[in-house]
Amino acid sequence: MLRIEIQRKNETATLYCRGRIVFGIEVETLRSVARLRTEPCLEIDLKNVEAVDAAGLGLFVELQAWARRKHRTLQFKNASDFVGRLITLTRLNDVLRIPLVAFPQAQPRSRFAAACMIA
Repeated sequence: MLRIEIQRKNETATLYCRGRIVFGIEVETLRSVARLRTEPCLEIDLKNVEAVDAAGLGLFVELQAWARRKHRTLQFKNASDFVGRLITLTRLNDVLRIPLVAFPQAQPRSRFAAACMIA
């Protein structure tokens, strides 16, 4: 389940996301809410996001491209550890304009996980 709280300050709308951004209603909800905002600057706060799947990552890239086409600013901020590691592992840092240094180094939890990551 995804909950989104919206705060507007001047020309910026911040979407505070809580829960999961995964295939289905959650992805569609975030897509709709983000695209309906009229402010020139949009921030998506990921601090309380506990899960993101491939559809969620795809949505992040899609929204970044949408903002660029519409000459708007989109910034992702306060990524949770999970989201930060996922973005680092998928190498989407530059595409999503999220600084690499903001996230802890993604380290496998075991030798088995390391082998899976290398394979």
